[in-house]
Amino acid sequence: MSDTSSIISSTEGSIHFDIEEPTLSAANNEQVFLLNSVQQAIPPKDFFVEIRGILDVEHLLDNAIVILDASETQIDTIIQRVVDEINPTRDVILYRDVESKIFSYSDFSDLRVPSIRHKLQGVFVKTNDVIVDQSWLTIYCSIDGLFHRHIGFVRMNLPTNFGPGLGDVQFILLVIAPMVEKGTKTAFETSRTFSTLLCDPALRQRLLDVHDKANFIQEINITVDRMAFQLPTQLERKIEKVVHKKERWWPCKGIINDFKRRKQCYISDYTDGFCDARAIQKTISSAVFLYFAILPTAIALGMLNDSNTHGLITVKKEILAQWIGGLIFGVFGGQLFLIMLSTAPISIYIEVIHQISETGGYDFFKMFTTTGIWCSAFLILFAIFQFSALMKYAKRSLEELFGLFIAIALIYKAMQAIITTFQRYDPSCSTYDPLSCDRSVGLLFVLLLCGTLWISLTLYNFRTTPFLTKTKRELLSDYALPIGVIIMSFIGSFCFKDVPSKFIFNVSKIFVP
Repeated sequence: MSDTSSIISSTEGSIHFDIEEPTLSAANNEQVFLLNSVQQAIPPKDFFVEIRGILDVEHLLDNAIVILDASETQIDTIIQRVVDEINPTRDVILYRDVESKIFSYSDFSDLRVPSIRHKLQGVFVKTNDVIVDQSWLTIYCSIDGLFHRHIGFVRMNLPTNFGPGLGDVQFILLVIAPMVEKGTKTAFETSRTFSTLLCDPALRQRLLDVHDKANFIQEINITVDRMAFQLPTQLERKIEKVVHKKERWWPCKGIINDFKRRKQCYISDYTDGFCDARAIQKTISSAVFLYFAILPTAIALGMLNDSNTHGLITVKKEILAQWIGGLIFGVFGGQLFLIMLSTAPISIYIEVIHQISETGGYDFFKMFTTTGIWCSAFLILFAIFQFSALMKYAKRSLEELFGLFIAIALIYKAMQAIITTFQRYDPSCSTYDPLSCDRSVGLLFVLLLCGTLWISLTLYNFRTTPFLTKTKRELLSDYALPIGVIIMSFIGSFCFKDVPSKFIFNVSKIFVP
């Protein structure tokens, strides 16, 4: 970005010819109309903070249209050329539909005066001067019936004059988006993302030097990566003020401040889930999703803990702990939308505690309870002395490493379960376990595991498919996991009922003392 503070000048809303009661000039018989134009100054997108901009660039550049060294002198001709190059396998777009959304034309006589409805340009502010950057232009519109967003870059072979305010245009960007779209994916927000990039004069200079589409796209990606890790000047000033500002600290200050910030949201945490029909639908789908996400996880980790602790922590205890702990935390924890869920690392810690107990001859439950009390004490001390302030030194790489650790632990346990299932097979059938006498048990286990994953991912990806309506796509994606579990459970229970199966815990005894 340049040293001058830059903003985007947006021409929004109505740019049209007011056709009521035209005035005729007696001298030259000319029709006189009123041109209504609305402009608004908006800030450029901050790629350091807004991750949505980075995702838009990554997803849309793969199918972007790039036209280099265009020689047309009419802007409507250029727009038509971009529209004609849109891949028909993604969307079928007719130029006449785009033309009516982008341009306003006079309907009188044979006049054909193009006027752009929606556009973005750069504006540079220097002391008391406001300078409009006429070297580039972004045009955007929304059209019904589309399933994807489309962008097209045009680089003129020479700076071209397209009329007032567009006297030295070298780059033109066209953005076409569906009419019904999320607020962060509208044509305006997408245009704001790429217009922020075009505001960079260094990028525009590099784009003038490239000779093919691949290098054109590569230069944009390099600029996005640089902006994503570049702290904005305004934010740097704010951080400096905060760093140099000395505030008095006392114990429990963080807890009190958190309570003051959250107290006005406590009631809405309960009422927002039932405020309208859509909220109720999302609440029900989330509850069903969490049921099928938490219960199988609790059962699986409960079976793992049962094996690691030799029956001291069973599936029943795992489910009850999940239920009681989740309810208490949801009501008194101050954040209703955090879900308490047992994880693989916790099972690993339980196994370590059990091994230490067996090695030292200690009672496992006393050892496990003491560990929990110490963890609670440390958490209380952390809250009182506001140790969470140290998290500002934790970079994104640390979070990614922790997520990678959990993913590897889960994959390892899944692979271990598959291997154990096949190793359980005994050709001589010398044991009384029916699961050890049938070779198909292991194959069925792999089939159910992969089938659940495939069905769930396929249904979840329906949210991006061009088929079905928006409501049906949301329903399929919201209930992807429950549907996958139900289908594969039916296949395993009825289609392969001859294959022996055995669950080590009777679910009907969960609530039986």
